[in-house]
Amino acid sequence: AALGAEFRARNLPCDGLILLSTYGDARGWNRGVGHLEPLDPEFAAFVARLHAIGLRVVTHEYPVLHHASPLHAEAAGNGYLLAEAYPDVPPAGRGPATYHDGQRYLDFARAEVGAWWWDRHRALHAAGIDGWWLDGGEGPQLPAGTHNRYDLARQAAFAAGEARDRPARRPFLLCRSGGAGMQHHGAVPWSGDTNNSFATLEGQIATGLNLGLSGVPFWGTDIGGYYPTLPEDAELFIRWFQFGAFTPLFRAHGRNWRMRLPWSYGTETEAIIRRYLDLRYRLMPYTYTLAWQAHRFGLPLMRPLVLHDPDDPQLWDMASAYLWGDDLLVAPVTRAGATRWPVYLPRGEWHDFWTGERHGGGRAVEVAAPLDRLPLFVRAGAIIPMAPPQAHALPAGPQELTLRVHPAGRSAFELYEDDGETRAWQRGAGVTTRFTCDATDAGLTFRIDAPSGDLSLLPPHRRYTLAVHAPRPPRAVRLHTGGTPGWQHDGDHTLHVAVPSHPAEVSIEW
Repeated sequence: AALGAEFRARNLPCDGLILLSTYGDARGWNRGVGHLEPLDPEFAAFVARLHAIGLRVVTHEYPVLHHASPLHAEAAGNGYLLAEAYPDVPPAGRGPATYHDGQRYLDFARAEVGAWWWDRHRALHAAGIDGWWLDGGEGPQLPAGTHNRYDLARQAAFAAGEARDRPARRPFLLCRSGGAGMQHHGAVPWSGDTNNSFATLEGQIATGLNLGLSGVPFWGTDIGGYYPTLPEDAELFIRWFQFGAFTPLFRAHGRNWRMRLPWSYGTETEAIIRRYLDLRYRLMPYTYTLAWQAHRFGLPLMRPLVLHDPDDPQLWDMASAYLWGDDLLVAPVTRAGATRWPVYLPRGEWHDFWTGERHGGGRAVEVAAPLDRLPLFVRAGAIIPMAPPQAHALPAGPQELTLRVHPAGRSAFELYEDDGETRAWQRGAGVTTRFTCDATDAGLTFRIDAPSGDLSLLPPHRRYTLAVHAPRPPRAVRLHTGGTPGWQHDGDHTLHVAVPSHPAEVSIEW
């Protein structure tokens, strides 16, 4: 609770904390998983305190039982332990079906084992635990053909338990292993226990792109790397964090987790981390729409550049940069000491996210990349909805939205929103709002259509602000649907236009 309070006191956005287990050994209250000993009477109150400040709580476990666990005898008596299929395995030590210190894997290939295991989680469920970190699912040395299915069976058991006991809530399973179909169980993989090196960071980009193309759109990494094979390094943490802000699962973790806190490396590092935390949360309306697109169209959130331009052979195997949706191009810095960074831009026109500088595509450019700057580009024609700064994701859409617009010809974006919490979206409880922009050299017309769907999901009297890429002030700004738009040019490259009501049509003359 103190850690959560520290995030709030420092005004650092955060949505969840994970309670680490002790991998099923005989220490503490985590003998296998947290509920195997009677829960501390204060545990539910502890979870409630974190919920009260907008934090979700996730527990961590391996699929094993230690012989000292109170549940070991019951599992063994029922034949639920995988080790029983290997009679030659000693009761202690590590073997084909055991983890450290003789901890024995559960046989999730049998449906009754998964159901029994979920039932043993119901105390944690009742205490308010929001999700489950299912670690170590690749552990059993099973025969070929069944090894990769082991964790899918465990995930299916948890998904079935959630559907039975929390039918209105979406499940969240963080998993190190899995396979084709894991996404149907609400299972989100990460890239495993990586080393803390720039070479490892570089390899994460291709890993995430390949997984997305394989039909698993939600994925992340241990930001900063897990194993401290090298001395802990603020520069690596910052660069990895910048990349992590543009991955589906945004989560910092390491063997020494205290070195993965935003303030672990001092005030200068914390200021940079804050910048990308804020950006991640401001982009949530855009990113949440990408998640909806993943469900509806099968498109990953992280998209290889070749999806933008499959006819450019330079992009066929490029994994040094990627698209975040259609409109943002991310080029993580993966070399120590770099202050400038080469980026190949697909054909078209691109604008530097930070400076507004225009770049023609179909070629490589080199851009400034000081430690506080991730090379980031916006496609010409983009319409990017952004929320106000916030401490955590809100259960409903924000009252105010900023639409970042980079005018170029005719372009559109359809924003998707739902309650962010329940499975009601599966019954059509969502709402979409379409934005269009028609731009010429003389000006542009921007339209905000009436939202379509379950309008109860939207806050009343939502307000929009257009943030239009405009190197010079306009000659005129008009609102054709009633009211008077207030506007201001920042003297640099952005025109801000307040739209008092919607649907709306705004015209701008240069």
